[in-house]
Formats: sequence, C-alpha cells, structure tokens
Amino acid sequence: MIVMLEHLVRRSAQRGHGTRTLLAAAREFTQPLAGSSTATVIIFVPLAFLGGVTGAFFKALSLTMGASLVISFFFAWLALPLLADHLLGARDAAIEHGGRLTHAAQAGYRRLMQRLLAWPALLLIGLLPLLALGTWGYFKVPTGFMPEMREGGFVLDYRTRPGTSLSESDRLIAQVERILATTPGVDTWSRRTGAQLGGGITEANEGDFFVRLKSPSGQAALMQRIVARIQDQVPGFE
Repeated sequence: MIVMLEHLVRRSAQRGHGTRTLLAAAREFTQPLAGSSTATVIIFVPLAFLGGVTGAFFKALSLTMGASLVISFFFAWLALPLLADHLLGARDAAIEHGGRLTHAAQAGYRRLMQRLLAWPALLLIGLLPLLALGTWGYFKVPTGFMPEMREGGFVLDYRTRPGTSLSESDRLIAQVERILATTPGVDTWSRRTGAQLGGGITEANEGDFFVRLKSPSGQAALMQRIVARIQDQVPGFE
C-alpha cells in the first residue's frame, strides 16, 4: 500500500492532481503490484501443506500471511486510488518529499543504473561474488524448518483393547516395563495408567510412559526398537 500511495503522489506532482491522473497511475502500477504480491504469496502457500510438528507451527502463519497479502493487494489496487482522490489535494502533491541526502542517493542511483544499462557486462562483477556466496550457502547451511528435537527422552502413549480392566492393563504394562528394563540405552521411566500427559480425560485402558535415555544420540532408532519389541511380545497392547 505504501508504494502505491507513493506512486500516486509522485504522478500527481508530475501531471497535476485529479481523478484521471490517479486512475491512470493506479493502472500503471497494477502489474508491478500484482507481481510483487503474487511472489510473496507463493512463498507462504506451500507452508500450509506441511505435515507433522512443522506443519502445526507454520500452517496458521502461512494462511494468515497469504490472506493478508491478498486483502492488501485488492485494497491498494481498488480502494487506495479512490481514497487518495477524496483525501489528497493539489497541496499534498506539491509538497517536496525527501531532503538533501535523499536527492543525493537518488542521483547516485540514477548514474549507477545508467552505466549498468549501457554496459550490462559490468553486472557480472557484482553477480559473481553473490553467486559464489549462494553456492557456498547451498552446500554448507543446514536445511529444514525446525531443528531435530533431542531432549534425551520421549513419551510413549499406549492403549489396550476397549473394555480392558485396570488390573489387566496393569498386567500388560508390567510386561512393557520389563522390556524397558532390559533395553540398553534406557535410563529410567515413569508411567501413568488411566491418565495422560496434559490432564485430559482418559479411560482405564489408556496412559503413557515417559522414557528417559542415557544419551540423546540414536534416540529415533532406539524408539523404533522399543516399539517393535512391544508389538512382538505384548499382544493386545497398542
């Protein structure tokens, strides 16, 4: 919206303030405005389709940012020229914007662009270092939205068959505890039966373990081995 407003004021100062001038300036700026808004929306839209913990964090952000950008585009494209026609006048267009530093920067930028457009090969002098930096970052900078979680432990939710009594669930859970006790790498654990982490309402056949490991390294592989042993040795335990 800011760049659209600046463009409207600039064209009013150059061509005279009026409805036709503002509408012509809005049409003139439609393509750059649509391109910049679309490019930003395209960045956020894929985040809405991520799964797992990463998706839970980024889905709401991506949808909010995408919707905000679309609304902002239509407001700047359709509503802002009409508001400028009613709220701005010839006096606003005649105000000189920027000071000595701004004019000096604009003059320097104008001279630089004139040289670059006259000799496009000069762009390679600035592009080659950027290309080298981008190549280095592609191979060296870690990728991913969130770092790997290694807290030295994990929560194992479980459920026995529906209708299983508390005593029968406790008997099955005792077998799981023997598996944990004989698994190398497991330091200690705690369990809840008929309750769960977070205080939610559960039944007698549900609960969870919190398993503390001796070392966080190899946590994912150790979790898979424990789950595989439980599935093989404790029937009726999910």
